[in-house]
Amino acid sequence: MKPLMASLTWPFRHLPIPWSLFLLISTVLAIGFGLAFVNLQESQGVLRTWEEESQLHLVERMARETDQIFDHYSQGVQNFSAATANALQLTGIEGAFRFFLAQQTLQKTLRDNPQYAVIAITDGLGRTLADRSSSNLDPLQFDDYFALGRKAGFQGQRYVSPLILMEGFSFPFVVFSEPVTDAGGTHVAVVCVVIQLEALVNQIVSTVPKWHRVFLCDDQGRLIATTAGSENSEPALGQPGDDFTFHPLVQRFMQNGRRWNELVAYDRADLTYLGTFSVTRTLPWMVASEVPERIAFSAISQMQRRLLAWFAFIVGLSLALTLLLVFAFRKPLQQLVKGANDLIHLDFQKQIEVDASNEFGQLAQTFNQMRASILDYIEQIKKAAQKNKETFIKALQALIQAIDAKDPYTKGHSQRVSKYSVIIARELGQSVEELEKTELSALLHDVGKIGIEDKILKKPAPLTNAEYTIMKKHPEKGMAILGAIDELREITDGVGLHHENWDGKGYPNGLKGEEIPLQARIVAVADAFDAMTTNRPYQIAMSHDAAISRLQDLAGLRFDPTVVQALSNAYFAGRL
Repeated sequence: MKPLMASLTWPFRHLPIPWSLFLLISTVLAIGFGLAFVNLQESQGVLRTWEEESQLHLVERMARETDQIFDHYSQGVQNFSAATANALQLTGIEGAFRFFLAQQTLQKTLRDNPQYAVIAITDGLGRTLADRSSSNLDPLQFDDYFALGRKAGFQGQRYVSPLILMEGFSFPFVVFSEPVTDAGGTHVAVVCVVIQLEALVNQIVSTVPKWHRVFLCDDQGRLIATTAGSENSEPALGQPGDDFTFHPLVQRFMQNGRRWNELVAYDRADLTYLGTFSVTRTLPWMVASEVPERIAFSAISQMQRRLLAWFAFIVGLSLALTLLLVFAFRKPLQQLVKGANDLIHLDFQKQIEVDASNEFGQLAQTFNQMRASILDYIEQIKKAAQKNKETFIKALQALIQAIDAKDPYTKGHSQRVSKYSVIIARELGQSVEELEKTELSALLHDVGKIGIEDKILKKPAPLTNAEYTIMKKHPEKGMAILGAIDELREITDGVGLHHENWDGKGYPNGLKGEEIPLQARIVAVADAFDAMTTNRPYQIAMSHDAAISRLQDLAGLRFDPTVVQALSNAYFAGRL
């Protein structure tokens, strides 16, 4: 069996890879199925795009219509509020109430606006004038929503309630409230209106194409209204007020609360649907549309059934040829992969051996040449890196020695600050890379003192204001020195900003809180700790306990409390 397979795969192992692939692809495509299938898929894509545009246009139109209707409702309530305000201006609240009763103003408003179910006016003393359009409605049933509306109104805000479902009514309600404001800008009363949504719902769903199902839900996932759907075989969605959060479109709406810009395919009740939704502007409602996929793509389904038998044959032939090609390429590929893995794991000593004379063999030769070049480059890089590192370290040592030479009282100060900074950085969980930057920054934090005159730097008495002003320039001088060196720019924060205070009263920039880089905050605490615990011309060294206590007193004023706590933790844990 193996000799037979070896003979059959010989062309694929020794012909160039493009010719091998061409042979396989030509064999499959010559049957003709590929072109037919591609055309079929393109047709389905066109149909899907059309369906997507159709549904997006539908739900956006319905959302706009809903917004327009609610804008009309809202404007009516605002107009009534304005009329009430005018009446209050002329007669006062009690006079306005008597006038409304005498003129039957509320009843007329209800007759002129059949969508109004209840209307109520409440003044600042809680006195309410109300009327209703139907004896089946009791205004007290909406009292909780009226209370929320009155609260918002007396704060100068409008209020729109969530969807309200009442027993005995097949359509929902919402409550609008509008403040009544006098000429002085005082909110003296609130108008609350209960609006029934039967006319709105009927107007929206009456314009839906018969092959689509459209439904409306509120922001709690409750069903407001729905059409019948495109087929009698489709399952009913439910009744207004039902929990509809199980629906995939409703779940997407509740997750992001905005319109969906594409068609979504999902399974529900043993059917696959295509659907989308939009969101109204006035209320947090969604307007969704869906259609069974089999209806949207019915023409494509017929073509797919006709090509099914042909597809089975093509798949079988393609599978046989693919297996043949895989058998031919498997061993060379395995050898190449093993060699590549050796390179990944930095094993550059092994040669890659491939049993093939085509591109696989050429690729193996290229890998071997690359391996040799990499070995050479690695050796050169190691030498150069070592040389650069030695030069860099010597330069740093020279800088540190120059700093120490300027002021014998601070000899070793830079090394100690660097040590303390590393301990703090470890406590704060800094990465190895950041920790190294912090260490170097602390080591060179006083490099700017090279530019300060010796008579100021070595003065045993307190500095004058003028001398202190000059001394305060050493962070900027240090930043200028190191900033000119590309390799040291990432450590200049600790050099230039370690005298910034947490409360913003430091120098040179007056930075505050976390505006100060962490590197500088660490160096500041380490610098202060060393200054407190070493003898200086102007002070006697504190004990470590006293220095820690003093730093804690200054936490939140001069120093970052988190950094101070990190030093304290390290000290009391014996890591300092």
